[in-house]
Amino acid sequence: MYATSTLICLSVGKKRAAERGLGDNRSLVWVEGDAEALKFGDGTMDGYTIAFGIRNVTHIENALSEAYRYVNYSFSVIPAVGELDAGDRESYQYLIGSIRKFPRQEMFARMIADAGFQKVEYENLVGGVVAIHSGFKF
Repeated sequence: MYATSTLICLSVGKKRAAERGLGDNRSLVWVEGDAEALKFGDGTMDGYTIAFGIRNVTHIENALSEAYRYVNYSFSVIPAVGELDAGDRESYQYLIGSIRKFPRQEMFARMIADAGFQKVEYENLVGGVVAIHSGFKF
């Protein structure tokens, strides 16, 4: 399942998935939605993964609680490190600003735990510029 709040992102995601041989109707469901209020039943997803998109969520706590509600057991935040090489100054300026505004690793780990996930861990990458966070729902 791939969810995004904008049709433009949905269109770009579908195109990129198709270019990689992914995203046909059997392997991936495309949904326009808000990470803070997705229309899925409780425990209907096997897992939840979000990359740098978490930085664009207005109320991170709400998105984490919502993920906990509909996920069966696992959660992870996996940054798309390979996309750091954007090739233009504007993208880098946005990245720097969003990194500064985003909660530090320990704080974000606490937010994930506060949403209900257990065994919350993180691993720093690129000298701590990005980190992989994970947690489980038992």
